[in-house]
Amino acid sequence: MSTKMEFPRVFISYRREDSSKWTKSLFSLLAEHLGLEQLFFDVENILPGVDFATSILRALHQCDVLLVMIGPKWLELTDETGRRRIDNPLDYVRMEIEESFSGVVLPILVGGAAMPKKEELPEKIQRLSRRQGIELREDSFEDDAARLINRIDELLLEAKANKEKKPKRSGLPIKDYFEVTLPTMLKWKNPLDVKQTAKQVGTVQFNVVGEEDGGTWTIKLEGSMPQVTSGPADNPDLMLKISESFMLDILAGQLDVESAVAKKEIEVFGDLKLLMTLGILFQGPAYKGPHLQSAGLSIRDYFEVVLPNMLKWKSSLAVALTAEEGGKLQFNVLGEEEGGTWTIDLEGPSPQVISGPVNDPDLTITVSDRAMYDILSGSFDAKAAVADGEIEISGDHKLLKNFSVLF
Repeated sequence: MSTKMEFPRVFISYRREDSSKWTKSLFSLLAEHLGLEQLFFDVENILPGVDFATSILRALHQCDVLLVMIGPKWLELTDETGRRRIDNPLDYVRMEIEESFSGVVLPILVGGAAMPKKEELPEKIQRLSRRQGIELREDSFEDDAARLINRIDELLLEAKANKEKKPKRSGLPIKDYFEVTLPTMLKWKNPLDVKQTAKQVGTVQFNVVGEEDGGTWTIKLEGSMPQVTSGPADNPDLMLKISESFMLDILAGQLDVESAVAKKEIEVFGDLKLLMTLGILFQGPAYKGPHLQSAGLSIRDYFEVVLPNMLKWKSSLAVALTAEEGGKLQFNVLGEEEGGTWTIDLEGPSPQVISGPVNDPDLTITVSDRAMYDILSGSFDAKAAVADGEIEISGDHKLLKNFSVLF
């Protein structure tokens, strides 16, 4: 068996009550031909104690081909309320198909089943009816399966070639935003923490679809501080599905959440009132929040974690800083616990944050750690701090406008 693949490339979607026998037979042939490590089949791939939904969504975002096993009862099976399972937006089979339309979706017809008609399918997956299906017949199963395997081989080769040709995206991946930048930002954003959690509470799940940066993350807007977790929620109050390209546009400040929803570039399910909170989450580069010490953050965290990430994402901020005035801003923060020196280099294609002093800075800003805390937490305006003598400055005063944009 090969061990070259790091993740499965073929995902098998099926309903046990509908096509279990056929699916297991096909899985055995595919495992022999491709190797187990290239297949995702829930019974084989999900270990005891591992979150079922998380495993499925992660595999879908990594796979190149989705095989949808369709038997005679695929459309007819119902839940405990009598509703067709396929009509439930949280039905796993339906979600698997929705998540995979950016790639190859291959219907496999078994047990004499016919391709579902467009009007028989929920709107979100009606495109499935236009996909050319492959039939596996009982009296010619091996021949039909051989043709299917040949087609899968072709699709995997095409997918590999496309990935090799596709240029690598620069900048931070979406995963870093949800798992590093956003959790840190939530500790700073006082308007979100105090105002929004008091009015709207709930769980928001993001399904980001894409080959490179796809994934699922959940923001829990309950308690004193919002929390971000990797993976899906059990019963999200609001679920959003968005392509990685549009997610990157939102994070870069080139597209706002409300406009993306209005243009149907984000699909939403659930409590739409929570969209107001999302608008605040992704509204811009201002990192305002409670007192840093009470949030567990330090001035060093801001200069070495929050600010560099913010500059990478917020292209509009980066452009505003570099378009008019280049130069180096050096911050001398005085204090026994939080003192330090950091430099923001506004020269070149994008601003950079450097730990430590530089030779001949264009503007030097000297400030106490107490005043720096107040500025970063939003309780003290940077311009007012200069006017009140809380900040000493030397050098090119024109660069001060960049200081106020940063803070």
